[in-house]
Amino acid sequence: MRRNYRRPVLAVGLVAAVAVLLAIVVGSSRTPQVSVKSHKLSGDPDKNRTYPGTRGQRGLGPAASQLAIQELQNKAYPSSTLPFSWRKGAMQAFSAAAGRGADGGGSWQLAGPSVGTYPAILNRTNAEYVASGRVTALAVAPACVSGNCRLWVGAAGGGVWRTNDALAATPSWTNVSGSFGTSAIGALTYDSATNTLYAGTGEQNASADSDAGLGIFKSTDGGDHWTLLPGSPAMSQANAVSAIVVSGSTIYVGTTYGVAGMAGVGGGAQPSFVPGSGAPKPGLWKSTDGGNSFNLMFDDSAGAWGVNNVAVDSHGVVYIASIGKGIFRSSDGGTNWEQIFQAATAGNRTELALNTVDGHTRIYIGDGGDGTIPTTGVYHADSIDTATAASLITGGTNGGYTRVPVSPSTQSGRLTRTYCDGQCWYDNTVYSPPGSPDVVYVLGSFDYNNQPFGVDNGAAVLLSTDGGVTWSDVTRDSGDNQIHPDQHAIVTSSSNPLLFFEGSDGGVMRSDGTLTDASARCDAVAPFGATAVAICTNANKAVPTHLYNLNAGLSTLQFQNAVNSPANPSDVMGGTQDNGTWEGTAGNANWPQTMYGDGGIAQFDVGDPAFRMNEFFSQYTDVNFQNGAPDKWVIVSAPFFASGEASAFYKPQLADPVTSGTLFVGLQSLWRTQDFGGNQDDLEANCPEFFVGGDTPGCGDFVPLGDPAGKGGIGSASDLTSPSGSYGADKSGGYVVAIARASGDTSTLWTATRRGRVFISKNADGAAGSVSFTRIDAGSALSSKSLPTPRRFVSGIVVDPKDPNHAFVSFGGYNEATDGVTPAVPGHVFDVTYNPKTGQATWTSLDNGNGPLGNLPINALALDSKTDRLYVGTDFGVLVSVGRSGMWRPAAAGLPSVAVSGLTLDSKNRVLYAATHGRSIWMLKLNGG
Repeated sequence: MRRNYRRPVLAVGLVAAVAVLLAIVVGSSRTPQVSVKSHKLSGDPDKNRTYPGTRGQRGLGPAASQLAIQELQNKAYPSSTLPFSWRKGAMQAFSAAAGRGADGGGSWQLAGPSVGTYPAILNRTNAEYVASGRVTALAVAPACVSGNCRLWVGAAGGGVWRTNDALAATPSWTNVSGSFGTSAIGALTYDSATNTLYAGTGEQNASADSDAGLGIFKSTDGGDHWTLLPGSPAMSQANAVSAIVVSGSTIYVGTTYGVAGMAGVGGGAQPSFVPGSGAPKPGLWKSTDGGNSFNLMFDDSAGAWGVNNVAVDSHGVVYIASIGKGIFRSSDGGTNWEQIFQAATAGNRTELALNTVDGHTRIYIGDGGDGTIPTTGVYHADSIDTATAASLITGGTNGGYTRVPVSPSTQSGRLTRTYCDGQCWYDNTVYSPPGSPDVVYVLGSFDYNNQPFGVDNGAAVLLSTDGGVTWSDVTRDSGDNQIHPDQHAIVTSSSNPLLFFEGSDGGVMRSDGTLTDASARCDAVAPFGATAVAICTNANKAVPTHLYNLNAGLSTLQFQNAVNSPANPSDVMGGTQDNGTWEGTAGNANWPQTMYGDGGIAQFDVGDPAFRMNEFFSQYTDVNFQNGAPDKWVIVSAPFFASGEASAFYKPQLADPVTSGTLFVGLQSLWRTQDFGGNQDDLEANCPEFFVGGDTPGCGDFVPLGDPAGKGGIGSASDLTSPSGSYGADKSGGYVVAIARASGDTSTLWTATRRGRVFISKNADGAAGSVSFTRIDAGSALSSKSLPTPRRFVSGIVVDPKDPNHAFVSFGGYNEATDGVTPAVPGHVFDVTYNPKTGQATWTSLDNGNGPLGNLPINALALDSKTDRLYVGTDFGVLVSVGRSGMWRPAAAGLPSVAVSGLTLDSKNRVLYAATHGRSIWMLKLNGG
């Protein structure tokens, strides 16, 4: 449904003007943010993630590394490692379940969106923008003319897509990787000599949701049919393929770590390679027999993440980039290596591109550093094939290279000074089109300080056409079309190096292949002074005449959850990675974005059809009283910030299924409001999302349950994770990760924590300070007939609508996980019954340890009480068990092989919704639906 809104820009501009002026005049590399809301406009979880061996990234302080830590630990906990054999067993378990045949004759259908549109009010240029999910790789066929330009897109969690006319204004897209068994893509390479397309699986971008892969596939018919390179699983399975270079029968492959397991709340993943785990080592691998076998030529298992790029020059010299180290080369096919460029920092990414000038090798380098001026830089050098390694590094100073000058600010090179802005390990790309050595593109994140005022265009995609001497900002065209933040891939037409296709967290854009002087727009920045005008002029002197958005039909958004409205069951809402919160009609291709930034767990209200609840990440939570109108979201998260409590990066949020206005949010305590988060008039007057911060005092009236003082906090009476107090010392730490209510009971509530504590409250609707919880997962709380319970991440709870004392509880992680002290407890899905008279619970496994479900971590749960079916979301799809049989099989045919992070059942209309990590939201009409 199309909506028209007015954008309130004036106050944001007033708040930011001083910050921008300081950024320009002082030239600080750590300038103030544009406005109090810029962390949301610019924020995505990947931007603020870290990986093992690196420091916390610039961003939001302690929250900056939350998701990385959560995702990297939850899957393995309580073990400190994640053996490859466990993950391989999970793949085999799902395959075994799939072999039992689907349950019933239904088929999954796409609920949407395949055309997701940012309304103008939520986009930086005040123009609509169609988005798809994160793009990680691109490949274009050599012939690229109007009506015949084949382009392939690799999505982080959405597989490989193809269009046969990428020069069309609105290309038609087809997913061509359904046979892979994974939807995570890291590399695409088209070998024109053999007309063969190679697809490397597993995302290489070092984020906590960079899913691992299964190997390398090749196609000789453009993607219609694929074969697995026989030697690739042993080389890359459970890691990620970052680059593929083909030269005859020789194939060079760069690999990095990968992760697995994305639940909607709190996630759960661990790096794929752990010494001694059995997983293949990340690094550079080489095949001399067309991919039948591979040998490790550069072992990067001791590095920060792996080999992120590979290139071979015209002399056959191999160049690789190693994250945290720099660039190495080998003149003998990978047997011996010498370092020719040293990374400025040990935890970030260096990228390279090669070309040929007069028979010699030119190199361009983007050294990300930590995103600051002293460490971030763009370099180039000619004839490095004749230069010794010592002359290039020159005592650790990289003195053999020319660094693009970034000062004074009037230099056009200033655009490159912090091009990846503190997240260079995640979005950092350098590309020089073959045969056009003077053309080079450098891709990074986005300049949130200066772009809103026209000082530059975002500095996310930079172009030099004179070998790196002068630069322009091609992130925006001569009009209002602009590239989405966070860049990962770029390719150009073989006949026109200025006609580029670019992939980011927001999908694919294409330029028209011509450049225009748009510096006339710099008159608008004259109030900021001559320096601002000079920067703007440099940025706009050669921009694309037109940028085309190619995302319509690319259904690759990465959803955390999906929920439908009680008032209008076909009205569905969900949050996504770096693309905000979406709301649309199930089955309709076109959905509008309802809020920007990251999107976590969204909720409707049971009684007020106009109410919405969303979250960004960490403590940030908003509500909306006006049907999700983008300019009507208000802050309600101040009490969470004031408490000092930790939370999941995407924390659990629940709208009570019975009582309108009652909302629950999990941090270390369970928080509740009974009036939608506060008075509507007060919130809309004093706490509008566009104008105030998430911690603004007075914005929100949530209170912790069980704390008479009403403040919550670490170690307070309401802290369900504390190692002291009435809940015992075991399974302590973490935060609340699951909340569930029954649809026919107002007093009972179930909740659980990251480390495996499970609680029930029988007076959850009482006065906040008097609400009590009974822990039912350990000790005397377990009945004599009960199995022990795992000390692992609780990924879901669903309460039986017929009996509030009966629920199903799922766990992530693996059965063998132990800290070496506490015995491992098997089981992933449990049938739990609580006896309020004895205060004890009985736990019964529905997967029999390593039985029919196998050692398969569960990400999400849904219960169909009408037919007594229990549905589970896994890293590979949705399974179902009928009754208490524990005999699991696919829920239905038609769902792509994709990680499922959330499940929601519309029991009234008999529809099951699955939120996927890279293929949008899918729906299944159940028996009777």
